[in-house]
Amino acid sequence: MEISWLSLIPPCIAIITALIIHNINISLLLGIASASLIACNGSIEKSLLLIANRSWGEITSSEKAYLYLFLIVISCLVSVFNHNGCINSFAHFVSKHIKSFRALQTSSMLISLSLFIDDYLSILATGFIMSPLTDRFGIPRQKLAYLVHSLAGPLVILAPISSWVGAITTYMHDSGINSLASEDIHILADPFFVYLGTIPFIFYSFLTIGSTWFIVHNHISYGPMRFYEQTQQPKPINTTSSLLPEHYPPIGDLFLPLIVILVGTFFGILYSGNYYFLGGTLSLLEAIKQSNDLCLVLFLASVAALVSSLFLSFAHRTISWKQLPALFIEGSTLMCPVIIMLFLAAVFGAMLKSDLFTGHYLATSLLSNIPIALLPAMFFIATITITIATGSAWAAIALMLPIALPMLITVLQLTESIDPVQIPILFPLLGAIFSGAVCGDHLSPIGGSTVMTASSTGVAPLIHAYTQFFYALPSLLCTILAFLLSGYCIQYPLWINCLISLGTSTLLCFIILWLLHKHTLKHRAS
Repeated sequence: MEISWLSLIPPCIAIITALIIHNINISLLLGIASASLIACNGSIEKSLLLIANRSWGEITSSEKAYLYLFLIVISCLVSVFNHNGCINSFAHFVSKHIKSFRALQTSSMLISLSLFIDDYLSILATGFIMSPLTDRFGIPRQKLAYLVHSLAGPLVILAPISSWVGAITTYMHDSGINSLASEDIHILADPFFVYLGTIPFIFYSFLTIGSTWFIVHNHISYGPMRFYEQTQQPKPINTTSSLLPEHYPPIGDLFLPLIVILVGTFFGILYSGNYYFLGGTLSLLEAIKQSNDLCLVLFLASVAALVSSLFLSFAHRTISWKQLPALFIEGSTLMCPVIIMLFLAAVFGAMLKSDLFTGHYLATSLLSNIPIALLPAMFFIATITITIATGSAWAAIALMLPIALPMLITVLQLTESIDPVQIPILFPLLGAIFSGAVCGDHLSPIGGSTVMTASSTGVAPLIHAYTQFFYALPSLLCTILAFLLSGYCIQYPLWINCLISLGTSTLLCFIILWLLHKHTLKHRAS
């Protein structure tokens, strides 16, 4: 079909319907149906065939199969934790050493920080582990969902060793960044080292992480979240474990499997990337960039963690062999709704990207005839819009990089390959795209991370998206300011540019959060 404004109709239908009927699956189905009809010019027969082809593509994708298996195994691991007393053991430890809301919320942030290697792993593990503890302390699940979601994506894109790095560097290479000169290469540099130089300019991640810490440290509360914080009452942990406090398993039974996942994922990435220390031929950085079996690695690491957890449970006699079928059924059942939503979101996103070209239309419409100093801010806004509409941060990055780099080359009238140091606007521009993808993923009600966060914390996806939006809004607005400052300070050295842009926006973000909190307290007192 011809690229036009009609490509905006399906994501609008999906989002508006979700807000009205509060059912993500039905909203996604309506979005898929409308997208197929528009792509096929109203032909029902061709529309059904398109839906079947896109669905079959998702079903036969080995990467997606390993992702779904990883989610099931992680869910089974959580089920084991719930039944072997690990959660109670950790809660008992926390109740003796942590006496405040702030300390418990800080503990949640530290767990997320330790699981920086993958956002889905961080969301699932932190959400499931901390949910019963926040119940005990009277912290609403909506607040936990905000803490879990606000650290997962922002942390993983800042980590040079993470599940996102391989995809990001691949997209950069495909868009014209390479250390080997050729006719198709516009920027002569290693994509990984360009990514490293971009990290200081991923402003949204720094602002969101800083805002989350500021909110927890200063007990900031306003907006819809305040209602849940005022009405939530402490309640005992609901567990089927019959263990008495003195018979709780060692706390290591909880953390050892998590360590197995982290270590297994790290070495799995290196092994699949052909790292020379593990029998391959590539260096550490090259192995990380070349690794392209992340979902398989996560699946195998989660299986190893599940096996280690079961071994410890059998050794400490907290679970019997007879309980295994029930535990596996419980874990699989728990994750089925999430997998269905992820599947529908993936089909919908594939149609928007490859059949309707929604992202291309948005990008070319929003970014034409923009002054170079405004490019970072405009690309940030455009990437947010595309990510929210499609629900996929990776799809937005894959779409925006091939648009941004050629556009930059054209604007600067570059006719041959050039070192990135000679294009200082490149780093804020890439940082804007990565920031927009993380921000859009954070805010999208149909995004995979939103669905998984809601599932792991026991909150309705739309309620989670609604309550966290007001906490994320100051970071979003201040990130726009940061990229505006960065664009107009491009004549300064990059470290000064970053210091001015990030420092000013961070200070303003903290002031806004504090004023919103004080206004809420004043309004309540009056």
